[in-house]
Amino acid sequence: MDLLVGVTSPTTQNAESNQLDDMRREAETNALRIIQAKLEKPENLEKLDQLRTAAAQRKRVLDEQLRTAVQSQLESIKTGIAQLQISLDNMKTVKRTMRETDEKITKNCSIT
Repeated sequence: MDLLVGVTSPTTQNAESNQLDDMRREAETNALRIIQAKLEKPENLEKLDQLRTAAAQRKRVLDEQLRTAVQSQLESIKTGIAQLQISLDNMKTVKRTMRETDEKITKNCSIT
């Protein structure tokens, strides 16, 4: 468990890096299988330009979906941070009010 939030140990970073490498290799292997299946027959080579165009279009769509998802996550994070700031401000107000109330009670008790 990390002691500091947002700070990862080198071991955790290495594990994440290895996991990303594994995912990258798996994606490349899957892509090669798909390409081999699509180009299995010689007549399919005639469709190579169409396959490239379709792959490029698919990549653009996936990139846009990823960009949208990341943007949505960032907006959610910004909203969460703003809510945390509001909560912190409210807690400070409550703390100040409680301190003032305690001081008034202490003052009133010492008068009587």
